[in-house]
Amino acid sequence: MTKSVKVLALSGLGLVPLDPATSLNKAIESRPEVIAMDAGSGDIGPYYLGADGAYNPDGWERNDLEHLLLAARRLDVPLIVGSAGGAGTNRSVDLYADAIRDIAEQHSLGPISLARIYAELSQDVVLQKLRAGAVTRLGATEELTEETIRQSTRFVALMGVQPIVRALRSGANVIIAGRACDDALHAAYPILVGLPPAIAFLAGKTMENASTAATPFMARESLLGTLTSDDLLLEAVVPDQSVTVFSLTAEIFYERRNPFRQAGPGGCLDLSELTITPEGRGVRLKGAQYVEDPVCKVKMEGAGFRGFRSLSIVGIRDPRMIARIDSVLLGIRHLVSDRYRKVQHHLFFHVYGKDAIMRSLEPTKTPAHELGVLIEVSAPTQALADEISIFAKRSNFLARYEGQKATAGSVSYTVDECLPGLPAYVWTADHLVELADPYEWFPMEMESIA
Repeated sequence: MTKSVKVLALSGLGLVPLDPATSLNKAIESRPEVIAMDAGSGDIGPYYLGADGAYNPDGWERNDLEHLLLAARRLDVPLIVGSAGGAGTNRSVDLYADAIRDIAEQHSLGPISLARIYAELSQDVVLQKLRAGAVTRLGATEELTEETIRQSTRFVALMGVQPIVRALRSGANVIIAGRACDDALHAAYPILVGLPPAIAFLAGKTMENASTAATPFMARESLLGTLTSDDLLLEAVVPDQSVTVFSLTAEIFYERRNPFRQAGPGGCLDLSELTITPEGRGVRLKGAQYVEDPVCKVKMEGAGFRGFRSLSIVGIRDPRMIARIDSVLLGIRHLVSDRYRKVQHHLFFHVYGKDAIMRSLEPTKTPAHELGVLIEVSAPTQALADEISIFAKRSNFLARYEGQKATAGSVSYTVDECLPGLPAYVWTADHLVELADPYEWFPMEMESIA
């Protein structure tokens, strides 16, 4: 008889706290053999990595971990949470582990074998790899340099499936992992019990965002995968949702330049021969292949501090000024550059109503009848950032342009004051690093919660 494994996936970073009254409680009835959640992403930007900040309020994180842990203990199955805190830093792993201990004590859930897998890197470790010629560009526009490494605040590496499988083999029934490949979280248990890597990673790729592979869209709902050695059945848990060929195909194409290949530490998933067949409220997938790579390469992310930020907003209704907004803002940029030429700073105009979202890719070139200009400034100190932001904002009020008829009233101050923003960070690393083995950068700590 063909062995089957049920994997339950829930999406992390889901805009709102998890509500177990819908799909999670219903999913328990299907008796999955593992629960996995990807809690992080590079999509949230470099701030959370660079500043080691929490993406979600603490209460939301505690809410999710509590519901997931209660469900896992009720089923007596492993719980795997990866990319803790959003950026997967060591501090976030420890905070999640603290929450697990508190929840276990509150609900008398012990004994629990907890594994913490870390993924944060020191500058020295990254420098060693660079000097050894083990670093190559991935998504970054430039090669990594020693200067860039020293200017970086923090690095993390994305662990593959191997460190998570190691934790499961060590007896962990709760795993809190730092930055991890999304698919590794859902592929680990199937690989542990002997299913082919092709099916395990197919589940990882299609389940990483949980119910976004289903339709209609619903935030924070569950997705159930039933894996055999030959195929994968994906089903939505909420009765009002279905996994369709279209919705699943859209998920496969999500954030992929090449939707047919997904590489990770130790190999590559090949979907060029994949077939998707409707079945009930789900789809059955066959034909995935997995090509092993003897060289282990992991993705590394880095972020560096670039200054303090200040934000201000102006509204523009004058049609003549709107028609010439590009030249008006260019003139303001020159004014700011001239006045603060001795200060290292960055000035950005986000013109809502004219290409603020899609920039040069915007197909509709006709501006709106009114514009909102968000002025963003970064500088070495908060005081300087605020000062430059005020100067840029008031320069809008003083702007002169062809066809101008009024000496005042072209601009309204939506908010009069400048607003301090989160500190500015930029991505400094999006590179591949060759490791001696897939565990090299991912130390594990085991503990028993009684």
